[in-house]
Amino acid sequence: MLIDELKTALDGLRSQWAGQWLGLTFVLSDCLARLQHDSNQHPKRERYHKLRRAAGDLASRVEAVHASMAHNGLEAAYHNRLHFADTLWCMTALLLACRQASVEPRLQDEQEMLAILIMVVHDFHHDGRVNQHLMEMENHSVSLAAPMLDQFGIGEDDLDCIKRLVQHTDPTTVAENHRIALQRPFSIGDQAWLQVLANESDILASSLPDYGESLGEALSREWAEKHADMAKSVTSPAGRLYFLEKVAIFSTPGSRRLGLHQLRETQIEALKQTLHNA
Repeated sequence: MLIDELKTALDGLRSQWAGQWLGLTFVLSDCLARLQHDSNQHPKRERYHKLRRAAGDLASRVEAVHASMAHNGLEAAYHNRLHFADTLWCMTALLLACRQASVEPRLQDEQEMLAILIMVVHDFHHDGRVNQHLMEMENHSVSLAAPMLDQFGIGEDDLDCIKRLVQHTDPTTVAENHRIALQRPFSIGDQAWLQVLANESDILASSLPDYGESLGEALSREWAEKHADMAKSVTSPAGRLYFLEKVAIFSTPGSRRLGLHQLRETQIEALKQTLHNA
């Protein structure tokens, strides 16, 4: 999957969002089809089917919960269903690119499904609040999702993994997550690298120049009422530079194949020049 194909998918989401939103279950289905998870070429174990059923169920629950929030005028401007959909497609792109960059055999469907499930869960019930302490909203999301996941008989190891990885989508943990992963060889079976994939997927759309401005404005609207200074900062050149340098970090082989490091560096240099000339 090339970066242009990802942009086409993200553009399609925005067209639906502005017109007729089909829902997260349709997005999930499209992503799994692109990953060829509907193929029978690779035998699937019971663990895979549990993760997949959980992903489908949680996608429908996220859609229902956040649609209800929207009906009541409470859906967050940034942490909304479009963000969930963005992260699903971004994870799909990274997984496909990691396949191309890796010599690991294709016995990793279970880990890919786990990665997809993490993105379905990661901002469940997010209402736009800013964390007042470490992992506040992330813990809120996973605590609400956990009983639902448990209904599908997902193993304790996978439940613990989902909890930890969702918790560490807190932006303040990102740099440390990358540092830890970079100390070992890349493998989607390594939880440290799965964490980095989740972090990269979470911010990939915002890191692209095509969507950075509009998503920054959405986040600013989300913060405007209670965090006016933060809302103003996030749309400034200095705020954009901080995001690219401190949060939008890319380390996976898939991100390199997609050219994300170079796209990031080009934006950073342009912003530094803008600030220098100001």
